[in-house]
Order: sequence, then C-alpha cells, then structure tokens
Amino acid sequence: MTFITRRRRQQRGLSGPTLAISASSVIESALVSSVVGVLSVANGSGTYTFTKTADPDAKFTVSGSNLTLAAALDYEAATSHSVTISASNGVDAAIVRTFTINVTNAFEAPTLAALSLDDNEISQGVAATVNILGATAGSTITGSVPAGLTLNSAARTITGTPTTIADNTITLTETMADSANSPRVTAGLALNVVEAPAFVVQRVVIEGDSITSTTPDMAGTTGYGYAFKAANPTLTVNIRAQGSRSLGTIANLNDDGNTLWGNQAEDMAYNPDLFTVYIGANGPFGAAFPSTPDGAGYWTALKEYLAAFRAAGVKVGVATITPFDVRHPSYVNFNANRDAFNAVVRAQFAESADFFIPFGEIPEFNPDDNGATNNPMLIDGVHHAAGGVTLLENVYAAVMNPFIANSTDVSPTAGAWFGAGTTTAAPSTTLTMRYVVTGMLAGYGAALSMDAATIAAGVKVQIGRNKNLTNGTVYNGDVVILSVPTSASYSTATPCNITIGARTVSVTVQTAATDPAVITYDPAVKYTSVTLSNLNRRMTNTNNGAHAKARATEAVTGKRYCEFTFIAGDAGKSRMIGIMDAAYPATTNISSTGRPGNVDYPNSGITIGGSFCYRDGSILGGQGISDWADNDVAMLCIDTTTGKVYWGKNGTWATNHDPAAGTGGITLTTPPAEWYAYASVTGASPIDINCGQDAFSYAIPSGYSAWG
Repeated sequence: MTFITRRRRQQRGLSGPTLAISASSVIESALVSSVVGVLSVANGSGTYTFTKTADPDAKFTVSGSNLTLAAALDYEAATSHSVTISASNGVDAAIVRTFTINVTNAFEAPTLAALSLDDNEISQGVAATVNILGATAGSTITGSVPAGLTLNSAARTITGTPTTIADNTITLTETMADSANSPRVTAGLALNVVEAPAFVVQRVVIEGDSITSTTPDMAGTTGYGYAFKAANPTLTVNIRAQGSRSLGTIANLNDDGNTLWGNQAEDMAYNPDLFTVYIGANGPFGAAFPSTPDGAGYWTALKEYLAAFRAAGVKVGVATITPFDVRHPSYVNFNANRDAFNAVVRAQFAESADFFIPFGEIPEFNPDDNGATNNPMLIDGVHHAAGGVTLLENVYAAVMNPFIANSTDVSPTAGAWFGAGTTTAAPSTTLTMRYVVTGMLAGYGAALSMDAATIAAGVKVQIGRNKNLTNGTVYNGDVVILSVPTSASYSTATPCNITIGARTVSVTVQTAATDPAVITYDPAVKYTSVTLSNLNRRMTNTNNGAHAKARATEAVTGKRYCEFTFIAGDAGKSRMIGIMDAAYPATTNISSTGRPGNVDYPNSGITIGGSFCYRDGSILGGQGISDWADNDVAMLCIDTTTGKVYWGKNGTWATNHDPAAGTGGITLTTPPAEWYAYASVTGASPIDINCGQDAFSYAIPSGYSAWG
C-alpha cells in the first residue's frame, strides 16, 4: 500500500485530511452508551485511531470510531456540550478537532400544581380582575365562580362585576393532556364578595380640645390623633385641636376665638373626607346641664355645627366624653350626668353624625366606681397619663380604620392593651377576656348575643360601662368584656360563644389539668414500667416481674398526713407504701436495689430506705393491722421534727401509733431533712395517693396538715 503524506498532498494541490462526525445533535432522552455519531477522516491515508482529549462536561466516550454517550443529558440544564477528538494514523501528525454536540429537548409530561388566587376579596358592583396563579402553560381551567363573574381559562383570570355579597369558596379544576396528575382539583379557594366602600378616604381633620392636642399640628405632640396620623402616612391628616377649645355658638362664626364655630371655615378649607370632634370639659356643662341632657343648648349647637360638614359630603364622628378626676371643677356635675350625656350622643349620632367614638365607655375610665380616689389614667384631673392615651389611641383606630381599609365585617380582635387573653384558668375563678369591636363600616351597629350554653354557664358580657348583659348592640371602638366563671373541677371546659353581627367568637375556657400546688405522683421520678393516670394520682405497674415505685412530686417537712387507697387488681401482688429520702433510687426496681435504713422488707432481708413497707400476706412488726385488701385506705403521718412515722388502715392506727399524742410510731434512723411519700407494687394493682387534693377518707390527726 502506498501512503501519500500530508506534505505531498499539499505539493500536489490536494486537500488535507479532515476529521468529521456524522451527527452534531442528540436528544436529551438518549440512553447512556447510545451512539451520538460516527467519526471519520476525509482525504486521509491509512487507518485512523480516535481518542477523546477533552470533555469538559464528562458526557462522552469513544468506542472505535463511534462517539457514544457516557452520561445522561438534560436540555433544561444545558443545550449543548463540547468534546475534543484526536485522530491518528501512526504516520502523520494527529488531527485534532473540537465538536459541539447540541442537545434537543424531549417532551416531558408536566405535573400540575395547586392553584391560588391573587385576591380573595372583591367588592359588590365594582369591576374586578382576579388572577389565577400556579397554572401550567397549555392547560385548561374550569370551575364555578360567583354571580356576575366569568372564568377565562386562556387568560388565567376571573373577571366581571360581582352582584351578590357573600363569603364564597370555589373549586378550580386544571386538566392537561399527557400530565400524570391531570385533572388536578384545587378546592376551598376563598373569593368573598363584600359591600363596596361608600367613599375613599384621603384627608382627615381631627378637632377637639387639649385631650386631643394642645397646639394644632405640632410635631411630636402626643395624643390619639397623632398616633393615628403616624399609623397612616399615606393620608393627609390635619390635627386642628387646641387646648381649651370650646364649641361656641353660631353667632361667633366669624370670631377669632378658640371655638369650633370660630375655626369652622379653616377646618373646612382642608377639604376633609373624615372629620372627628371631641369637646369635653370646655363645652357641654352650662348651668342648665343637670336639668336637661342637652345642657345649655350644647347638643343642638353641635348638630348644627356638624351639619355644614355633612352637607359638603364629609363623614363626621363625635367622641363621647371621658371622665374627670375629683380634682377637676366639673367632676361632680359631669360624673353625676356622664352616662346620661353620653347616652344622648349614642342615641342621636345616627341622625346628626355618621359615627361616634366611644371614649366615654372605656371601662378603665371609671373614677366614679372608685369613689373619691384619683384615676391613675389621668395626670391632672382631665388629661390622660400614658396608659390612658394608649386606650384612646386604640379605640380611635378601631373606629377610623374600617373607613381606611374599606372593611365591612365585624372582627373582634384582642390586642396587647386588652390583657392576657388566656383560655386556661384555675377552677372556681372568673376569667376576664377583653375585645375591641373593629371592622364594621363605622356608624352602623351590630347585635351581640350569646348562645344558650354560654348563658347557662353563667358567662356575662360588659359593653363599655354596661355590665352583666347577655345581649346588646356594639359599634366600632366598643370594648367588650367577657366574664367567664370557670368550673370547680380541673380539666373542665366552659363554653363561651359570642356572636357579633354575622361572626361568632368561640373561646373554650379550660381549667388547668391539675393543681400545681397539690402533691401527686411525680411522672419524672418513677420506675419505667409505672404508668400514671387520674391526674397523676394513680400508679399502676405494667411489669409483673418488677417491684416498681412511684414517688410523690414534693418532699415535706413538719407534721403531715396523706392516704393511699388500694384499687382492685391482680390478686396476690405485693403492694407497699412508705417514705423515702431524695437519695433513694425511685427509678429502679425495689427488689434489686437496696439502701440502708431502719426497717426490713418483710420476708426478704433487703433493707429499705424508707420508714416501713407492708406486703400482702405479711404483717410488719405484729402491730395489729391485718393484710392489705382491695379498697383499703392506708393512713400515713410523718413528723420530721421528731423523726417519727405513724401508719394505720381504714381509720384505725397501728398498735402504739398515736400521731396526735406523738407517742409510739416508728423512729427514723438519722433522717434527712426532707422525706417523700411513695408506693410500690409488683403488678397491675393500682394504688391511689391523696395528699389533700380530694377530701380525705378519715380525719387528719390533731396538729397535722395535709401532705400537699
């Protein structure tokens, strides 16, 4: 065979050898070891050997003249890979070339995910677009939607103008050919239709006296209006209140004095959407006030004043008046008539104002409940201390925020200023839970009621200052106080279901599982086969081969008494009671671990660390007490001051055991300072311990007290 070298080819004008591959792409689903392409050399001489010199992604290998797949491909991870091949005929210089192998995408059956909505609340009569999130491209979505709306599968939207107010849940079904989990059903999607807001709030004017502000719009001034302003930075809030501001009269409309009438034009110039007013000590208490709820024409003048704002489309609110301390000159006049005056505001606000702010009904503002004592919520007889300002801020926000949020539901919510709000309490107590009513379109009250079970349980409700109610009417800002009497027993629930408007607030008041002050068996200090029940008052051994112990939760000192009751169980099992010190290993088997003491375990010779043990069929020291039997009650007394232990059964003390007289008994050998009661049994024969959490079966000896 004649070889033509590369140089001779060039001298003769012939093309040089070229390294090629038969294919430059491969589908991502190709199996490992599949042939990607066949390697060849054009215009070459002799037989070529192919080797791989570079493979950055480790995807290929060379087998003879075949480039094969060495690892799986993933189009989504990489759409191409490079590989460098060298071809040599053993004579000429090797031919080296880098190939780019493209990866083509393979169809992969999609997995459909749960759908969701980007909005769960839309307004009645207002055009809306709700986007469906999480859909897979190319799928179809079907489902029923509220009246007035249309589901658009292609656009992934629910659009239209809802017609009916309701809390709705919808189900959407997504289908797609070749999807392994098609159809995919998403149920329980909330799409509520609520009442459309009557207007949009952009500007608020807050009027009043020094309870509201000492100087108009002074930065850094404290007060409920400034807290509201800080919480609503997107609103224009002008606080026009000023110290000593009074209502004034229509005749003073153009004066420059410190009256509402004198500043009405300035307040109106701010073009408010919402306007609130609080006038307290400086307004309503003319000479005629005690004889008529309208006082010296105060209410009539206030209605006329507010009428100008309402005529301009402004929604107005009037605050009921907070109480005064005894140090204020108007105290007697005001507190004698406060409820009557605030009742006028509450009764007439619907016709002369759009809503009211129930400052006067905040329960903490009750100086007249405390006689002549100063109210700690006030700092000078009228103005509020920090705690009082916080109460005003929260009630004011509860009234105003529904306008801002365009909310229409009734949502009693507990905040930090309402107290703990816990639902666990001790037996035979009254748990007080406090709520503020928010979320109603302000100005429209809602009925409050309790169900029959709640009323039967003795639950009472206080709305503002009106106590011991089972029903009533509430408004935004009202403080609702629930008084729930708890059961006399532990682990017992009291129902408490309060309905406000269309929403029911359900609270279960549960008494504690057990009294932490009462001594029981200790679940942390017992043999592993011992189980505790009946609020840790009963021990049972599940291992017949072990004399297992359970120790009481606390050691005692002084002169103490407790009882053990032997419950029917396995016949013939050893049942023991006694006392032990803290060092005695209660978590081990009593028959395998002993501790030096003064009393021997009957019939065994193992010494026990407690004062005595008594076993079925055995009598300790012949002290005149018969064997334990089912339902027997063992009595145990200890006097740590004298180091004596006394025991008996069913009301009879053992021979020479007289704890009241302090004679006889068993003397503890070098007793430690504290001792624990314990019980032990070899089988399922329960033993109850009573350290005083229940009535004792027998009288406590004179001079002694309950173990717990």
